[in-house]
Amino acid sequence: MQALEGQPRPDWLNGQSEQLDVKRQAQQVFEASQAIRADALSTRSTKLASGLPTTPSNKPLTLLFVSFSLGEPALKGIFEEAADRDDVLLVFRGPKPGQKLPALMADLKRLLKGIEPLPNIVIDPTRFQRWSVASVPDIVVEQEDKSLLHVRGVSSLSWLDEQIKAGKQGELGTLGDVGEIAEIDLLEEIKRRMAAIDWKQKQQQAIARFWEQQKFEDLPTAQADRDRIVDLTITAPRDLVAPNGQLIIHAGQTVNPLDKMPFGLCLMVFDATVPAQVELIQHQSCQDKQSRVMYLPRRCLVIKVGRV
Repeated sequence: MQALEGQPRPDWLNGQSEQLDVKRQAQQVFEASQAIRADALSTRSTKLASGLPTTPSNKPLTLLFVSFSLGEPALKGIFEEAADRDDVLLVFRGPKPGQKLPALMADLKRLLKGIEPLPNIVIDPTRFQRWSVASVPDIVVEQEDKSLLHVRGVSSLSWLDEQIKAGKQGELGTLGDVGEIAEIDLLEEIKRRMAAIDWKQKQQQAIARFWEQQKFEDLPTAQADRDRIVDLTITAPRDLVAPNGQLIIHAGQTVNPLDKMPFGLCLMVFDATVPAQVELIQHQSCQDKQSRVMYLPRRCLVIKVGRV
């Protein structure tokens, strides 16, 4: 992903079903968060999944890594203790296996019901990776991307406050029971799915869809030679004056634009699927040797560029 950063997006990737699925999931997450804001958490703007701690960046921020493996009673207790703590961020790694993000949001909404003010909760697998969190509960007090204190097996914020007041810092080790993380690593799941995609096949499918959706103008085969002369001569119905007052053409004067600006294009239309026509077109020449020759197969793609 880092290697692709800054590179232009291939046209054939547009409209991929995977991309549409991601957009639908993002819309579902947005709608779920709207429902949370409007329902149980209506008394305050929700911080759920905001990802933005409200404490200034130069002050310590307590990251409390949690999971549904801790049990709902323990999680609810953590939520209540972290309520209105702008210096505390509760971090989940992602949804449970097979669970969609809106379902995770619904579970959090249920546990947060009745808790006011709200704690800061985010879904951020990058923080799990940054601090090598492999079990929960886990607490990291960070400041300017550095760890001031790290302890495992503890979820009590009041206990943590006492340790900080006592001057404790650094790696405190594991001081309590820890459990496995029930949720998947969202980033690793994205990498796994990306690696499983056959991009060559997707490219071929995208190209096939492009041509299936195009409209073509299929011209019939001419049965006889025919010359058609187009006369572009016009007669001015009135004087035509430029903004600076200069007369361009006076009323009644006739003019052929091709006298001033020759067309200069020799267009040859043929059926490329008929060998005889291909052979014939190779020996055709234009009357005007100075003209630019353009070869146009009979079955041509119709591109609408607007009115001229």
